[in-house]
Amino acid sequence: MDGAQGHPRRDTTPDAPGHGARLPEIRAELDGALLLVTKIEDDRLPLEEAERALGAALEHVYAALADLGDHALYRAETKAAVDRVREALAQLMTVPSEDPVAERAAATIARALGSLQQVSWSLVDGLSLPTEGAARVWLAASMHTPRLLDLRRRVLRPAIPLEARPPSIPVAEPEVIPAAPKTLEALLSLAAAHRERLAAFEADAEEEEEEEAPPPALAPPPPRLDEALIRERFGEAITDETLVRERARDCMDDLAMLGRMRRCTDPEPWASGEESERRLLTKVDAIAACGVQVFPHLVHLLDDRPIPDPELTFGNVFFFLSIAGDDAFDQAVRLLEVAELTEPGMLEMCTDALVFAPHPRIDGALRRWARRAEPDWRAMAVEALRRRRALDRGLFDALGNDDDPRVLASLARAIPSFAGGAPPGALGWFLQHEAEDVVRGALESALRLRQRIGFDRAVELTQAQDGAWADAVMFVAIGGGDDALPVLEDDIASAGSPTALRALGWYGHPRFVPFLLGRLTHGDEASKAAALDALERITGASIIDAALIVEPEPGQEPFRGRAPESYAPPGLLDGTPEAWAEWWERWKPDQPGRFRWGAPRSTRSTAHELCEPEFLQRDRLWALLEHGLYAPAPPLDVVDLVVRQRAALVGVRRGAPQA
Repeated sequence: MDGAQGHPRRDTTPDAPGHGARLPEIRAELDGALLLVTKIEDDRLPLEEAERALGAALEHVYAALADLGDHALYRAETKAAVDRVREALAQLMTVPSEDPVAERAAATIARALGSLQQVSWSLVDGLSLPTEGAARVWLAASMHTPRLLDLRRRVLRPAIPLEARPPSIPVAEPEVIPAAPKTLEALLSLAAAHRERLAAFEADAEEEEEEEAPPPALAPPPPRLDEALIRERFGEAITDETLVRERARDCMDDLAMLGRMRRCTDPEPWASGEESERRLLTKVDAIAACGVQVFPHLVHLLDDRPIPDPELTFGNVFFFLSIAGDDAFDQAVRLLEVAELTEPGMLEMCTDALVFAPHPRIDGALRRWARRAEPDWRAMAVEALRRRRALDRGLFDALGNDDDPRVLASLARAIPSFAGGAPPGALGWFLQHEAEDVVRGALESALRLRQRIGFDRAVELTQAQDGAWADAVMFVAIGGGDDALPVLEDDIASAGSPTALRALGWYGHPRFVPFLLGRLTHGDEASKAAALDALERITGASIIDAALIVEPEPGQEPFRGRAPESYAPPGLLDGTPEAWAEWWERWKPDQPGRFRWGAPRSTRSTAHELCEPEFLQRDRLWALLEHGLYAPAPPLDVVDLVVRQRAALVGVRRGAPQA
C-alpha cells in the first residue's frame, strides 16, 4: 500500500453488513457542501463558523474511517461528526436567506446529516489514512527530489479559503414607543406613573447610601510600569502554539515564492533554479515538522486575497500532495476546486504542483479530470499527464476531438511517449490544425519521431506565410539537410523575422554570415539581437568587448580544430558590427559544412549544450530536438526540476557520433 499505514481492507465478517449510506459517500457530500459555502453571497450568514464546523465534521469522518478496526472509537467519531454537522446546518439557518447557493448548501448538509445518523459500520476498500504514534524524526521530502512524507499523525482538519466579508451587524430589535396621550386623563395618568418611578429610584439611592460603609485605608499603589517600554525591551509574550503557527506560515510563504523562482526565464541558464528547488523541498520538511495542527491555518492564508495568488496556491497544493494519506490528497483537491484557473499564471502553477508532487493518487485523479466539462480542468489534467509521462492511448482517443487548443497541443506533444504509437493519421491531423500551439506541438513530435511529414509541413508553412508562425522556420533549420538551404534563403529574402535569423544560427551554414552581419548593422533592435545570437552560434567568437578581442588558445582556433566541449557561453555580447566583420574576415572557414561555435556541428555540441548548466533555457528544447535526430533522445522535460533533468541526462555525452 502506498502512503500512510492503513487498516484492514475487506469485510469478511458476516455480522457486519454495510447497509445504508457509507462513510466515503457521506464524506464526498460534506465536501460538496464545504465547496458550496465558498460561493454563498449572503453576507448575513456566518460563513466562517459554518466552514469551521464542516471542517471539524469532516475531520471526525476521516477519523472514523481511520478507526474502522476499533468499533468504540468509530462510534465516538461518527457521533461527534453528527454534532458538528448539526452545528454547521444551524449556522446556515441563523437568518432566513434567499441565496440559492445557501439553500443548496443547507439541503446538502441536511441530507448528509440524515445519512450520517443512519450509517452502519463496514470496512472500506482502498483507503489510505494516517495512524497516530511516535513521531518520526526522519523527514525525506528534501532529499534531492520530492518524496512522499509518511507521517505518524492524526487526520488533518479540512479547510477551505473564504473571501473576506464585511462584519455582520446584529439586527437590533425595534424600540416600542408608546402612543402619545390624546386626553387630559391619559396625560395625568402618564405623569403619575413617571412620578412613582422617580420616587422609587430616589428611595433606592438613599438606601444604598445608608448601607455603604467607609472603605478601609489602602496602601499606596505601586508605580505604574510603562507597558510600551516593557514590550520594547522584552518583546511580546506569545504562546508556543502561536510561535509554531507563525513559523509554519513563514515557511509556506517561502515555499510559494520559491515555486515561482525555480522557473527560469528564457534569458537565464537552465539550471539557475536548482538552489531554489533545493530550498523549496526543505520548506516542505519544515512545515511538516510543525505538526498537523497548523495545516488548516496554511489554507486560510489564501483568505482575503485582493487578487488570486498562484504562488500560494502552488505552495499549498504541492505541500498537501507531499503528505501521505487520502485526507491530505482530498485537501489538495479542495484547493484546486476553488482556484481561479482562468487567472494568469494559476493554471501553470497548479500544473507544476501536480507534476512535481509525489502522491500516488495523482495520476488516477488526472485521468478523471481530463474528462471534466470545464476546459481549464481538462487542459491542466492533460498537460500534467503528458509531463508525468502517464498519458495513455485510451485517453488520447477520447480527447482527440476536443475543442480546446490547449488540450490538443498537449496531446500532440505526447505522441512520442505512447508505447504503441498514436492512431494512424493523428499526427497529420494535428499538423493541419488551425491553432498555432497545436501545430507547433505536432512539429515537435514529428521531429522526435524523425518523420518526414513534419519537415514537409514546416517547409509548407515557411513558404506560404511567415516562418515565425508555429516556429516553422526553426523546424526547417534543425530538421533539414541540404534541402533546407533554399527554403531558408527564400524566407530571409521575403521576411527575415527574428525567428528566421535565429534559425540561421541553428542551421549553421557560413553562407548566411554576411547576411547576418548586415542585419547587425541595419536591423531593428529585435533583429540585431537575433542576428547577434545567430552569429555567436555559428562562430563562437564570444566578442564581449569590441576593443579587446581575445585571441583563441593554440589548438582551439575557430573552424580549425576547435572542440565543441571547449565552448562556454560568454554572457552579454558586444554587438559592434565592425568587430564581428573584422573577426569573420580573419577566421572564416575554408571548407564547406555546417558549424556550431566554430566547430563542425555534431551531437557532441548538442550533448554539451544539454548537459552544461551555463546554457540558456531559451535554447534548451531546440538542442534536445536536434540531439534526438542523431542519437537516442533522453526522457527529458526541459521545464522539469533540475535534479530530474540531470538524472535524465546521465550518459548523453557517451558515444555521441558526428552528425
